[in-house]
Amino acid sequence: MTTNGTMSAAAGLVLLSLLGGCANSSPVAGRELNSVTTLKDLFTSAFLVPTDDGAVLVDAGFRAGHIEGLVEDAGYAAGDVTDILLTHGHGDHTVAVDRFPNARVRALAEEAAVLEEEGGPELTDPLEPGEFTLGGVTFEVFAAPGHTPGNAMYLVDRVLLMGDSAIANKDGTLAETAPRYSDDPGQLAESVRAVALDLGGRGDVIDFLAPAHSDALDGIEPLLQF
Repeated sequence: MTTNGTMSAAAGLVLLSLLGGCANSSPVAGRELNSVTTLKDLFTSAFLVPTDDGAVLVDAGFRAGHIEGLVEDAGYAAGDVTDILLTHGHGDHTVAVDRFPNARVRALAEEAAVLEEEGGPELTDPLEPGEFTLGGVTFEVFAAPGHTPGNAMYLVDRVLLMGDSAIANKDGTLAETAPRYSDDPGQLAESVRAVALDLGGRGDVIDFLAPAHSDALDGIEPLLQF
């Protein structure tokens, strides 16, 4: 997908939401999900996670000044952001990266080509699936290919940050991302089910499911029913 194509897809998501064409509930500005703060950028969300070293962002929105302002509202200067974890490389999740000069850019290694193709930020610290620690906070990254080759989800403080892997309906169920926005919709659905099987086998590890283009859902049950 070209940069123009990606931004058209992002604009399409916003337009559909504005017109009521999606069955999702929109992100809630400033909603606290345990220690994770929702940073609403129109109909896309990034998320801020406090750490002992400053703050970590999961995704970075598409209105750079707006996202930087929300980070400041949460009590952090741009230079306090140590890392940005990208769920994937589409422009509506990456544009504000350049506003955070000290941040390492992390994503699954398979997403490097997408970032380059999109004209996005350089991937400075490639990730592999599994746990890692930043500023005393444990994150776990799950590979969920299908939306893009290196599409990922992140689990932190019992919150699963899902990016564009799925979307929440108003009735509290979790739905597939609209097929036209994904490279391989069938693969994406299977990826989400694989993560559900993994997490479901661990017991009570999820308080919230947080897609990027809808409000968060409580508990793991909507993921298990996906």
